[in-house]
Amino acid sequence: MPEPEKRELDPRAVRRGGAIIDARERHNPRLSQEDVAQALGVSRVAVSHWERGVVGEIERRYRLGLCKLLGLEERDLLLDPAGAEPEFAMPVSNEAKSIAYRWDELPEAVRTELKGRMAQVEQMLRTNPEYAKVVFPELDKSTNK
Repeated sequence: MPEPEKRELDPRAVRRGGAIIDARERHNPRLSQEDVAQALGVSRVAVSHWERGVVGEIERRYRLGLCKLLGLEERDLLLDPAGAEPEFAMPVSNEAKSIAYRWDELPEAVRTELKGRMAQVEQMLRTNPEYAKVVFPELDKSTNK
């Protein structure tokens, strides 16, 4: 019986797998593949394949789940990050990304409250920027750089 052909792994997928392992162990040394699998709704085997570089591209919903869970950037999980669509249309801080990743999980009442408060802040910044600097003193500091 002939030996099964050994498939050559894409070195980019292997590097990505190492990044996932490093992030998982750095995030929480006790976070197992099974924990990641449960959090993302996939099998432990799928997580193992990602970490060993056995699969090509990871579906976007799982990439975003890994980002949220392990604090990774989506571009770090792509085999060809240069060809990727931007995750956000403008530069966004890690704090803003964290909120964006969790937005859909927030109760509707919380999202409504946050949207209302953001609208108030935006209105204040437009109509009375000097008062906004009193309410948000960090605005004054950032303009003096």
